[in-house]
This record gives sequence, C-alpha cells and structure tokens, in this order.
Amino acid sequence: METLGGCLCVLLAPIGSLWLLGQLILGPLDQAARRRRGPTQFTMLDFLCLIFLIQLPMGLLQATFVRGSELGGAAGRVLYVVGAVIGGLMWWVSVRQLSGAGVTLTAHRGGFLALVLPVAFFGSIAMIVLAVLLVNEVGLAWQLSPNVPYILTAMGLLAVAFYCSARYTRWIVRQSDPDLSRSQIEDGSNQ
Repeated sequence: METLGGCLCVLLAPIGSLWLLGQLILGPLDQAARRRRGPTQFTMLDFLCLIFLIQLPMGLLQATFVRGSELGGAAGRVLYVVGAVIGGLMWWVSVRQLSGAGVTLTAHRGGFLALVLPVAFFGSIAMIVLAVLLVNEVGLAWQLSPNVPYILTAMGLLAVAFYCSARYTRWIVRQSDPDLSRSQIEDGSNQ
C-alpha cells in the first residue's frame, strides 16, 4: 500500500505543481486577456523571441542527449521537431495572450517571451526532474547523500525564478492597464 501511495504522489505532485505554476505565473496575463480581448498584434521582437524559443530546446537537446549518443539519428530529429513545435506553440499562445491583455510595450513583451515563458515552461520541467532526483538521492531510508545540497540549491534558485516571473507578469499586466487595481490582479477578479 505504501508503494501505491508513493506512486500516486509522484504522479500527482508534478501535475499539481504545473497547475499551480501556471496559475501563479501565467494566470494574471490570461485573466487580463479574457477581460480586454485585444486584437493579436506582432512586433519584430516577438519574432526574435520565436527564434529563441525554438532554439532553446534544440540547444538543450544537443548539449544533453544527442551528441555522442543513440539519439543522434531519427530519434534525435523527432525530438528536435517536437521541441520546435512546442516552442512555436508556446510563442503563439503567449503572443495572443499578450496582445489580448493589451501589453504593447516591446520591452515588456520581450521580457515575458524571452525570460518568463522559458522559466515557467522549462523551469517547471526542471523542477519535476529535480524533485525526482531528490527522492532518488534521499531514498526511503531518509539518508542524505552529498548531492542533496546541490539539488536543494537548484530547487531554491528555480523557486526564486518562479517568484520573480510571477511578479513580473503581474507588473506588466498592471502597467498595461493603470486603472486596474493590485487587488484585481492578485485576486483574479474581473470587476
């Protein structure tokens, strides 16, 4: 029974953490876009961020898996395509949400697309991997290994990055509509 409970925690914790991160970091932008419903507009910086968001997973794949491994062939190409499609979809949805929310300043859009979005998406994946590594290192006997402080440090840095991303998203939403009160952004009310 303990293994069933452990398996459920390992499966449900990532889903819950992804949902929570989505609500904290991307939720205010989504709420503003639903309320304002602005037209989709593009800037040159948006397209530069598209290239960055497509190249980021490809670079991570190249540095981590593909070079010198069995993934160099067809499987590596499939992962490249999947990474490019995910990066493109993240960009498209985010540009639509930024436009819908009325975020028009290029610097705000660039900060969101080049910093907040990769931190939210790739950071959540990294946090799940780090949590699995932590459970693997600690084990059922609760014995600390030498790698635990490094894993906890990386998790702490990611938590700080998530916090800063959530604050930045709320700030750009507030900057795009000065009449919007802080409590409306924090609470998610549409009134």
